[in-house]
Amino acid sequence: MSKNHTFVLFLATLLLLYFPIYMFCTPLFVSESKSKDHDLLLLDHFVSVSTKDNHPSYRPPHRPPHHPPTYPPLPKPKRAYVKFNDPPDVIKGVVVFWETPSNKTIIVGQFSDGFSEGDEKEYTFKVYNETSELVDLKPKDDALDKIFKIRSNGSTDPFLFVFDDPLVTGNDSVIGNYLVIGRPGSLLGKNLVHGLLSCAN
Repeated sequence: MSKNHTFVLFLATLLLLYFPIYMFCTPLFVSESKSKDHDLLLLDHFVSVSTKDNHPSYRPPHRPPHHPPTYPPLPKPKRAYVKFNDPPDVIKGVVVFWETPSNKTIIVGQFSDGFSEGDEKEYTFKVYNETSELVDLKPKDDALDKIFKIRSNGSTDPFLFVFDDPLVTGNDSVIGNYLVIGRPGSLLGKNLVHGLLSCAN
């Protein structure tokens, strides 16, 4: 056999032995290499992100700020109300306090039961905290009978008068205290005054 034939036979044998091994092992090597490269890329990304995160001025996009959100303070109510409709209250009705920009308070209300016609001057309207009297709502000129009219069935006409001090936001705020309505020798109603917020505050 000539040298050329021997060389060709050697090459063919080498290819026949090497090619199956190459085809079988190459995907494993490639896949392992890709996996390692992928892990290294992930590691690099994590390290780079961690390094950036540690920088005080860095903030990745689409991530909320680290400080808690701030909210504007709630507006203080400038209106308040009190309802008398449950026993042991003898009277039934509602009284509303509306503070004006000029630091006066409009007091408006109406009752459906519990009063005696002709005795308007005997009734008292006072605001108390747990221990003492805060405000006497009776007009200073003692003319309650001019604005407070009682009907024969024990109800009242709607009434409205102006108090010269701020009773909702002032030092003697009625909110959280008790409006007490009575007459000599008897308590007709006592209930808590609630703040009333609105969009117009």
